[in-house]
Amino acid sequence: MEKKTHLTDALSGDFVVLRDGTSASAEGKKAVNKMLAIGKEFGLDSTLLYSFPIACKKQTASRSEFEAMMFNNLQALIEGQIAVQSQRIAEAEPVKAAKDAALAGARQNLEAAEAASTAAGAELEASQAANKEAGKDVHKADHHLRHIWEDMREVCDAQDKLANDMKYLKEDVWAAFNALKEKEPEPEPVEEPAAAEEPAAAEEATA
Repeated sequence: MEKKTHLTDALSGDFVVLRDGTSASAEGKKAVNKMLAIGKEFGLDSTLLYSFPIACKKQTASRSEFEAMMFNNLQALIEGQIAVQSQRIAEAEPVKAAKDAALAGARQNLEAAEAASTAAGAELEASQAANKEAGKDVHKADHHLRHIWEDMREVCDAQDKLANDMKYLKEDVWAAFNALKEKEPEPEPVEEPAAAEEPAAAEEATA
C-alpha cells in the first residue's frame, strides 16, 4: 500500500514537474533524483537512466523525440508498477482480512483469558480469606474441645470419687452397720437389794 502511494504521488508530482518544466530549480533537482531511484528500482533501461537527467535540463519544446519518449517510457513504467501494486493489494485483502479476523479473535481470547484470570485471582483471594477465617474457627473449636475434654475429665474424676465413696459406704460403713445390727446387746448391770444397805446404815448410826 505504501509503495503504491509513493508511486502515485511521484507520478502526479515529481514526474509532472520534470515533464512540464526543467530540473533547473531545487525542486527539479530533487524530482530528478526521485525519478532515477524509481527507474533503478523497477528496471528502467540504463541508457534511459543516463539520458533522463540530461533531458530534464531542457525546456519541453526543445526536447528531442527520443527524450520525449523517455518521459513516456518512465510514465508507462510507473503506471505499470501502480497496477502491479494494486493487484497485489487486491490479492492481499483476503489474507489481510483473515489476519485481522484472527487478530481480533486472538484479542478476544486474550481479553477473555485476562477476565478469567482476574476472576480466578478474586476467587483465590476470597478462598484464602475464607481459609483464614476457617482456620480461626478451627482454632476456636480446638480450644473449645480442649475445655470439653477438661470438663469431661473433671466429671470422670468426680464419678470415680463417687464410685469410691459408694464402695466405701457399701463395703465398710454398711458392713459395720449390719455387724452392729446383728450383735446381741450387752446385759444391763444388776442392782444390789435395798435390804442389804439398811443394816449398814444402822451400824453407822449406832457407832
